[in-house]
Amino acid sequence: MNSSVYRLFYLYILVGFLPLGFAANSNEDWSNYSRNQIEEINQKSLLDRKTNEMENLILAKKFLVNGDTEWAKYFLNKINTNESSLLLVTDRYKAWIAFIEGDYEKTLKILEKPKFRYVENFKEVCLLKVLSKMTGKYTKSVEQELNYCSLITRNYSNNEQYWLDNLNKLKTGKFKDIKGMNNSDIQYIVSDSQLVRIWLKTGLYMNREDLIEKHITGIPSSVYKSKRTRELIGFYHYRKGEFAKAKDFVEDIETTNAENIRGNINLKEKKYELAFGHFKLALNKKANSLNALERAIPLAWILEQWRDGLELIGRLVTETIDPQKKDALESAFHIRMENYSLANRKLRILDAEYQGQPPLEVDIMRSYVALRNHDPRTLFLTSKNSCRRYDGLNCWLQHQQIIWENIGKTVDRDEKILGDQSLDMNSLKIYSPPEPLQENIYIDQKDIEELDSQLIKVGTD
Repeated sequence: MNSSVYRLFYLYILVGFLPLGFAANSNEDWSNYSRNQIEEINQKSLLDRKTNEMENLILAKKFLVNGDTEWAKYFLNKINTNESSLLLVTDRYKAWIAFIEGDYEKTLKILEKPKFRYVENFKEVCLLKVLSKMTGKYTKSVEQELNYCSLITRNYSNNEQYWLDNLNKLKTGKFKDIKGMNNSDIQYIVSDSQLVRIWLKTGLYMNREDLIEKHITGIPSSVYKSKRTRELIGFYHYRKGEFAKAKDFVEDIETTNAENIRGNINLKEKKYELAFGHFKLALNKKANSLNALERAIPLAWILEQWRDGLELIGRLVTETIDPQKKDALESAFHIRMENYSLANRKLRILDAEYQGQPPLEVDIMRSYVALRNHDPRTLFLTSKNSCRRYDGLNCWLQHQQIIWENIGKTVDRDEKILGDQSLDMNSLKIYSPPEPLQENIYIDQKDIEELDSQLIKVGTD
């Protein structure tokens, strides 16, 4: 082998060991590096990549624990799963995200992968898999998988899988066998801080506040050191309508549930701005909290916080919500923000989805958007449909279109309106007794008869 060929062959070997992008980005003459030096650079590059992936995984877990699934997905997607050794963990986190968002089919699809069938991996995900399956029918296979999961994870439980056992009895309807719902096992439960929390959760889920009330005084004082326990007791007092006590128990707690409790209390007291603030704080801690979203969105409408309302509607990701109703609600917020073009686009899609027979509210919104967009053709059709369904305002619009060529442009005119200024909405609401119309006589009937008689000519032959 001559020297030139040998040199090319040597360079080819070196390039094979270079880290990705090294030769392209380096201004140095890399041919001067020894094989050990290149291997060291390659290892450092690999370590940097793995460190970066680990940081993304930690951030994804942080947002996942806080319920912010969108940011959790963002950081998980930054990890190159084709080359990363973290694929098992990232898939598990993605399964949790799908479960939180209510997409149980996607959760099961991820967990059905062959790698999760190994015992060492299955024990990490079996509880999530069983919970996802329990959202559907309770079949024999679900029961078998639950029993197997219970067996391989029992050693990791500090309370003999109290919650999993209770969940199984709830699903199968064996309510009498649920631990903590009978007086016989209460004394044992209230002596353990972990069991107390599960007992409180079970009692609240089963609407057995009466049982909690009977035994709450038996809870040892040491249990109250736990903020999670006090949060549950605060929720119990909220359920009982004891709002002052509920506030006291969650006073120094800043969790999602605590903010929701404070928000609900303010909502019942009609302190809407305070309630809205607490629900927004709850959503800062858990971005998809359904309890907070279901209350914050109507409050955004009441308080005229249109932009916040649209942002909150975008967070609603659950199978229980009709997507068409969600789109209609978004359209209403766009109308209030005067985004008529965007509202029109959404409403036209809704009209097509309803096959030209949308709910009255959609037709009313389409009519208003057509009015503001100066679209007389659409206005005529939508106001006609709404009028036929007894919407008075659209019946009025139908009549106005006979008078005005484009009522939308007329509405936008800024000239001074001439009319009876004494007539307002309040005067229309006041009852006034009916008075017969007084006809003004301009031509007497006798005069008409005399004129008629003069036109008659009596001729003689």
